Amino acid sequence: VSETALREHYTEWAIEVIPPPTGLAPIPFAQGGAVLPDPPPVELEDALWAIERWGKPKMVLTGLSSLGGSTAFNATLARERAETVAAVLNASGIETVVVIGFPAPGQAQAQRREGALAFQRVDITLASDQTGPDQTGPAPR
Repeated sequence: VSETALREHYTEWAIEVIPPPTGLAPIPFAQGGAVLPDPPPVELEDALWAIERWGKPKMVLTGLSSLGGSTAFNATLARERAETVAAVLNASGIETVVVIGFPAPGQAQAQRREGALAFQRVDITLASDQTGPDQTGPAPR
């Protein structure tokens, strides 16, 4: 049952799904790229929806890149990816902090296990000074 269907059936109710403040899917990027495709990945749309429901708290964007090639290039690419996602979130009124997550702790072993594509991403997390949504009622508007 969708939120929309519930609203249509229970017209006098205020129904709003608020996701838990954890577990946002990483935002994927093409290997070597820092540009989002058109249309943007569903993971970004889902993140925007969840952050909106949480009342638009400040978010940390950690840009990652795979190993191989120049360390300076990969660190720059990681930052550019995070800045790309930050621009989208900022345009929606969401404050962001950009972090370069390259190289990630244990990345060499993880990349051998998971592959380089697993590190072509931006992770989105709540800033440490944020508490997330009030689980007792709807997110502030």
